[in-house]
Amino acid sequence: FLFSLPMDHKITDINTKKILRNTFKKYIPDQIYNRKNKQGFSTKFNELTINEVENYFKEIIYSSEFQKHILTENINFNNFNDKFDIQFIKKNMKIIRTFILLKQFDNYRLKSH
Repeated sequence: FLFSLPMDHKITDINTKKILRNTFKKYIPDQIYNRKNKQGFSTKFNELTINEVENYFKEIIYSSEFQKHILTENINFNNFNDKFDIQFIKKNMKIIRTFILLKQFDNYRLKSH
């Protein structure tokens, strides 16, 4: 559905995330609704050392759960070795982040039931 909408319904020169903003306009303060700067989610990476970040990504990437996930079906893991590959991380960061979020959501959902 979203792909079928004209671009000016989704984004303008002034506003990004137009549909999302309009959907929640009555629920959020004007200050937030009209904010132009993006604010990302905070992560625990600010508190981690390089080795801890490397180990964190290795644990995810080398897991069979990650390598067999539908998100990663187009990634070739055959040439992937034990050496920490920052280029692989950069190239696949969106997939890795999405996998992490999905996993956290699943954990949250299981705890709440």
